[in-house]
Amino acid sequence: MRRKWFSATLVWFGLAFCGVIFAQNSETPEPILRLNIDPQEAVLVGQPVRLNVDVLVPTWLSRAPEFPTLEIPGAIVVGPEERATSLTEPVDGQNWFGLRRSYLVYPQEPRQYEIPAEEVVVHYSLGGAKSATVGLPFPSQTFVARIPSEAAGIGYFIATTRLDLTQQLDPSVEGLRVGDSLRRTISISADQTFAMFLPPIEFESIEGLAVYPDQPQVVDKSADREGFKEGRRVESVSYVIQMSGRYQLPGVTIFWWDLNTGRLREATLRPISFEAVANPEYVSELAPPVEKEPAGAAVEEETLFDSLKRSAIPIVLGLGLVVVVALVLRRMVPRFREWWERRRREQAENQVPLPPLNPV
Repeated sequence: MRRKWFSATLVWFGLAFCGVIFAQNSETPEPILRLNIDPQEAVLVGQPVRLNVDVLVPTWLSRAPEFPTLEIPGAIVVGPEERATSLTEPVDGQNWFGLRRSYLVYPQEPRQYEIPAEEVVVHYSLGGAKSATVGLPFPSQTFVARIPSEAAGIGYFIATTRLDLTQQLDPSVEGLRVGDSLRRTISISADQTFAMFLPPIEFESIEGLAVYPDQPQVVDKSADREGFKEGRRVESVSYVIQMSGRYQLPGVTIFWWDLNTGRLREATLRPISFEAVANPEYVSELAPPVEKEPAGAAVEEETLFDSLKRSAIPIVLGLGLVVVVALVLRRMVPRFREWWERRRREQAENQVPLPPLNPV
């Protein structure tokens, strides 16, 4: 009995040893990379598309995978996100381990987009002290972005789950006089929408008010664990009252597509009305008006002949002057030459030779 037990033990150890040797000599399967686009159906322009990238290895990761920076023409790509999700999945009856990281893609044009074939560099263990490094390319995938027909022709398109439009006035519109200033601040904020894509506010000129708009402020807000959250655009303008009377600041309307309801909505600020009374102490800073010509005064148009005539007169006068000078020189040069020769002969005849010098 003891001899049978001993033989069975030897057989069991021999099989275990052979299994270890076989496992060490067999090839370790290569890692797996999966790409998932969420949502799968067609998305709206400006709506964030999440690219989930899963990396799985048969053993364990010896180092963190190296994710590339994606560039997609016509879209803004954010990521990969710093936060990673750990994965454990059965593959061929064995547990594989890995992680998931995500990109956010914001399409800006209505068309089809293709994910570029960038590589993720994966470092994983082969067992023991051995490790390997391999580059896994993104699989070829596409998605389509569109603009609903209800929103066509607006000039901009915002797809979000929330958009707020607010304003502030400083001071209030009560008791305003000529020379006072009124500051209007309008804020637009939207979830998962970059501030640079929120539409600007146009402040039109109003007779009797001097309009001084400020540079817009665009801010993108994010949280440590949640990533990008919202974009905010702040527009400010100052109105200086230069004449007494009743005024109305125009209202503001922003159209946006509600992703929750699938409908086009609008955020509105109503017009602001106020009255300004005269101020005897106010000195106007307006420049004096430019005097206009009488309405009946006719403006003569200069013809091509008049233009040529005006420019030809100085040329003709200049040529005439050159001719006159040339004639005068033609007569005076020979006479001057005769006088000069006669003068030289007279000096030569009247010249008295000097006596030679006596030697010392």
